This record gives sequence, structure tokens and C-alpha cells, in this order.
Amino acid sequence: MFVNNALNLADERLERRIQLKMKGFDLKGLAGYVEKLLGLEKDAIHSRGRYTDIVKARDLFSYWAVREIGVKSSEIARLFNLTPSAISASTRRGEKMTKKEGYKLGDWDVN
Repeated sequence: MFVNNALNLADERLERRIQLKMKGFDLKGLAGYVEKLLGLEKDAIHSRGRYTDIVKARDLFSYWAVREIGVKSSEIARLFNLTPSAISASTRRGEKMTKKEGYKLGDWDVN
């Protein structure tokens, strides 16, 4: 029973990742999606600084990249020139934000 549940969950996650990639959700597409969702300018997510809007965008980006797309947090850390522990904290904040605000990944196409 436990093994079947674990395999089903793994299959669901893989299927979700495939669907997201087919919609264009690689790291660049995800960044654009988050910027559109939050009403930010193009490439704002890569801006330096700790502005509230930028931090919120990075939190959502980190959460979805790690948990939904399957990117390693160390890769995201290099992308933003941050430490892996900073990305872990960002991922946790992003998870809380999606639950609180009701954000969903994949509501529209990236392109």
C-alpha cells in the first residue's frame, strides 16, 4: 500500500513537470510568469536589492522552480548569486505565500 502510494505520487509529480515544461516553464519562462503575475517589469526578478516586490517574486520563483519544476536549489542560488540556505528560506516563504494568496502555477501559457 505504502509503495503504491509513493509510486503514484512520484508519477503525478513527473506528469506535472512534463506538463509545465510543455507550457514553456523553464527557468526563463518561470521568471516571466512570476513577473507578469506580480505586475513587475521584465527581468525585474534579477534586479539587485531587497525591495519587497523583488523578494516576493524570488520567493515564488524559488518555490515553483524547486518544488514544481524540479530545479536544484543550488542552481537557483547561482542564478541569483545567493547562498543555498537563502534559497531554502525563500522556497519556504514562497510556499507560504502560495497557500495564503492562492497563487497557482500554470494558469496561463508563458509564451
